[in-house]
Amino acid sequence: VTLPNGATKSMLQFGMAPLGLLYDYHAELALATILLCVVLSAYLYLRSADPALLRAEGGDSGNAAYDFFMGRELNPRWGSFDWKEFCELRPGLIGWALLNMAMVVKQQEKLGYVSGSMMLINAFQGLYVW
Repeated sequence: VTLPNGATKSMLQFGMAPLGLLYDYHAELALATILLCVVLSAYLYLRSADPALLRAEGGDSGNAAYDFFMGRELNPRWGSFDWKEFCELRPGLIGWALLNMAMVVKQQEKLGYVSGSMMLINAFQGLYVW
């Protein structure tokens, strides 16, 4: 496998990332993600009560439960940091690809080979993320 120059340089400097740890701590990572999302969602929902903020059409129905899950503010930001873009786009997709790679590493460790279905999942989902 030939890696790009930057990836090779960082691996030589810091060592190979133990992706199997993502598999080992999958439940803890999922719990931390859920807690972060609930806290962030509650904060953004409460903050959206500010009349100066632009609200989304679908998230301003008057039904609090519906509005909470749909999102009231159109493009929630902290300064120039766009939460909607951050949560929906690249970082989440890259995390998904890393978790897939962690599953490959762990399957190789446990079984001694990587199954065809695991290769296909990683190939197709990797193509989607790319």
